Amino acid sequence: MTAVRVRIGALSGISGAALRFAWNLAAEQTVAAGSELQIEDVPLAVTCSGCGEQETTAANAGLACPTCGSVATTVVRGRELQLVAMEVVDG
Repeated sequence: MTAVRVRIGALSGISGAALRFAWNLAAEQTVAAGSELQIEDVPLAVTCSGCGEQETTAANAGLACPTCGSVATTVVRGRELQLVAMEVVDG
C-alpha cells in the first residue's frame, strides 16, 4: 500500500497533526506499513433554521449562524472521520 486518504471534520475530535505524527507507528505491522497518510480537512458547515442559509464557519466560532446569529442550527458537515481511498500497488 502506498497511500491512505482520510477525511477529518473540524468537529470530529481527531487532530490531523496528531494522526500524522502517530501514523507510522499506527500502521506498523499492518498492510498500511510504509504508506503515506493524506488528510483532507473538512470545515464545519451549518444550516440555519432561522434564515435558511447553509454556511461554513470556523469550529472555534461555535454553532451560531454566521449570517443571522441564530443558534438554531444543524450541523451538515464537519463531524466526518472517513476512509476515502487506499492506493495499492500490485507487485
